[in-house]
Amino acid sequence: MQSIPVPQASTSESGSRPKSRTESKPIIVYLHGGGADRHEVNPFIKKLGEEEFLYISLTCREGAFKAMHIPMETQVKACAKEILKKLKEHYPMFTEQQLQTLPIHIIGNSQGGVVACLLGANHKNKLNIKKIICFHSCLSGMDLMSNDGADIRTFFNKSREVFGHTTQWQDKFKIYAMTKILFGTSKIANFLFPAISNLHYLEDVKNFLRDSTHHIPILIVAGVVDLMERIDPGIVNPNRNQVHNLVKEYAKIITKKEGTAEQKDRAHDTMLSLKNQLGRTDSYDSLVECIPENDPNFLTACLSVYPENVKLYIADKEFHLLNDDNILIPSRCILNHTTLSENTVETIRSFLLQPS
Repeated sequence: MQSIPVPQASTSESGSRPKSRTESKPIIVYLHGGGADRHEVNPFIKKLGEEEFLYISLTCREGAFKAMHIPMETQVKACAKEILKKLKEHYPMFTEQQLQTLPIHIIGNSQGGVVACLLGANHKNKLNIKKIICFHSCLSGMDLMSNDGADIRTFFNKSREVFGHTTQWQDKFKIYAMTKILFGTSKIANFLFPAISNLHYLEDVKNFLRDSTHHIPILIVAGVVDLMERIDPGIVNPNRNQVHNLVKEYAKIITKKEGTAEQKDRAHDTMLSLKNQLGRTDSYDSLVECIPENDPNFLTACLSVYPENVKLYIADKEFHLLNDDNILIPSRCILNHTTLSENTVETIRSFLLQPS
């Protein structure tokens, strides 16, 4: 990647322009997922390299309350403001106008990917956004949130067959599910959880991803996990048919699709359906027809939906969260938890290094 073209800052009394040691580093702005914090960027720093990039991780959306309660438009404005503030800390000699010309690359995980797209759609006049990477992001909503009480009960019955008595993780999920059932469809949801219940902003995300005029390169990274390969056989009932039924019901909870768990339309990363992550809706063709058998990672057949500046990649066997604390499927029930595999890291790195 080329060094950052540094704008001319004001000169010092000696006539020379002060230099920042970070001038030559590409700038990555990291937007964490809903309910996370600034430290979520650490796996990216570890894998991509601490010395190669200048990382900026924001704090204005930290915590579940802010991510769910603060309207998305307000979150996006706060992020744009904090980005300039963080840039000022690294480049104190620059004016605000000069800071706005610094090229930045935005990586957004989960809800952060939605924020990244909205920054690109509504704040590109104040931020010089060179590239956007959406990682496991709910670009067309969250099918999980459309479950009702019957769906939850069916899932619990199937899970009880496999895991036996109710466990702590089931209690956590039940609290989550009941919160959704009681509040998610009620009139007070727009007050309590406007950022995740009033999804009108997804229309702006859709339009941004399909707009070829802004020319911002975008990489959409979607995760897919086969839970039949992940559930630890040592702690469950050895009846594989029961395990298969549980995986099937879990896929239905996440994707709201009937059928077998192996169908691509029912693929998910344990939190979001593949369809949600790719920004697709039911109006588009089946994902089964979209994924080429000879190259299952790159969804070239899906690109007819998007302009040439949008690239899609499936991160196989990678979970939604960047840590083990998944509210739906506990880490103790999963083997070989994988996030940010070498293939995914190289895909992201290659995308970042490509000339804009």
